[in-house]
Formats: sequence, C-alpha cells, structure tokens
Amino acid sequence: MRFSTLLLTLVALLTGCGGDEREDALRVSAAASLRGVMEELVDAFEARGGCAILLNTASSGILRRQIEAGPSADVYLSANERHMQALVE
Repeated sequence: MRFSTLLLTLVALLTGCGGDEREDALRVSAAASLRGVMEELVDAFEARGGCAILLNTASSGILRRQIEAGPSADVYLSANERHMQALVE
C-alpha cells in the first residue's frame, strides 16, 4: 500500500468515516495545486474499498473561508502556511 493511500485510510478511521453514504463520506478540502494528485489518491483509496471521499479543491484562501463559515471539511490540505496557521489560531 502506498504511503499516501495509507495516510488517507488512517484519516478516514480517525474521523469516523464508516461507509459510502454521502453523510459518512470523508470531506477533503485541498489546494487547487494538489488537485491532480488528490484525484489519483481518492481513486486508489476508494478502489481499495475505502469510504467515499468528497474532494473540494480551490485556492487555500477560499478553502479557509469555507471552513471558517462552517463545518465543510474533515481534512484541509493547504498550499499556504499562513492560511493553515490562521485556522489553527
């Protein structure tokens, strides 16, 4: 198993992703620059029987504002440390 697929599996287990229903899906918000690799990871993860993943890609700033507005992501992969740190604070 590739490390990246293993990482998604771990995240899914830790967030309680337990099925393929839309409400049980793991919600991943990732920087647009990661879109290609994330689509490959999602396909590989789901092909191995992992739960459904709803992938949302946009600029790190837009994703940050979405998360600040409400629970819109289980995982946030930012390309900008400033936006990540702002959410932590």
